[in-house]
Amino acid sequence: MHYDTDSVGLSVEVSDDTLREGMQTPGLMFSIEEKLTIAQAPKEAGVRRMVVAHPPAHVSEVEATREIVRRVTDVKVFGLGRALRSDVDAIASTGANVSIHLPFEGGYERALEACKYTKDRYPNLELSVGLVDVSSYSHERLVRTAVEFEGAGADVIELPDTTGRLTPRRYGDLVRRVREAVSCKLSVHCHDDRGLAVANSLAGVEAGAELVEAAVMGLGERNGIAD
Repeated sequence: MHYDTDSVGLSVEVSDDTLREGMQTPGLMFSIEEKLTIAQAPKEAGVRRMVVAHPPAHVSEVEATREIVRRVTDVKVFGLGRALRSDVDAIASTGANVSIHLPFEGGYERALEACKYTKDRYPNLELSVGLVDVSSYSHERLVRTAVEFEGAGADVIELPDTTGRLTPRRYGDLVRRVREAVSCKLSVHCHDDRGLAVANSLAGVEAGAELVEAAVMGLGERNGIAD
């Protein structure tokens, strides 16, 4: 699903995260068959990109991802994992593209190595890298980190407001600074702790992001993400 924004001259794509982020909704659980059914709905709505599972977490997540890759065609499917070789291999074994997130505690050398490993070992897969909790970064550190991971092979840099602390002006400013420093695609992933997930996502688009991560009904961890 693409949305042409006349005000900023961008074509913006929705990335559906219902099956991955939605599984973190308190009390919610999807069976594999339910995941397959749910995966068809965004496709029918025009979505062509979705993050469907966390394959390194459990064999059922591996199975679900493989089945979605096999049965939901004409959609770019991603599995999520940590920035570790073992997680990358688990995701790649399903046939899905690779989405990895950085460690919360910093120490990015191993994560950079995992990115380079992904592009060397699986050159045909798209690599998306999430810079976890962008509100905890200084502007300079965020830009520097984004540049480093683009250099390590990231096709997409995700900018998650993991704790939902930011406001549209602050989040848009962060996205704009990263946009000025990198040429790869940027993706916004905003949590709704303050009820600002949609507003922050739109601010990120106006600042230059090409991808918006969202979930049906805003499902997700804590108060969810953009609806």
